[in-house]
Amino acid sequence: MFRKFRMKFARKEDAARVAELFREINSKASKSDIEELIQKRKVVVFFKKKKIAGAFSFALFGAGFLSFLYIRKLAVDKKLRGKGLGSVVLQRIKKFSLRQKAGGFFLWSITQAVGFYRKNRLSNLGRIFWWWK
Repeated sequence: MFRKFRMKFARKEDAARVAELFREINSKASKSDIEELIQKRKVVVFFKKKKIAGAFSFALFGAGFLSFLYIRKLAVDKKLRGKGLGSVVLQRIKKFSLRQKAGGFFLWSITQAVGFYRKNRLSNLGRIFWWWK
């Protein structure tokens, strides 16, 4: 169902929708904060039928083979949750981290998403989850 969605760096006109998605997961994301991250190319969006279905923001830490992505925020549209899009997004983030020359990624999970990350077999310590190649 979600194999054919597009993933690309967000553009300035995507900022309002991304901020809305991030606020759905109990975040204090403002449009201006998102615009700043977009300008730095630190936000990626997922499109399904020309509509933003999800987004994530990230930071790259380290250098060389010891670098990794920190996933700051990761959100999927409420209407699409529980349908498999999040799992596909995690697979795409793995590939994305490798394209960014990172060995993997890590994130801090909100309480409601702990089961989701465990189901997707990410390693964890409490609410910190990671994937390493």
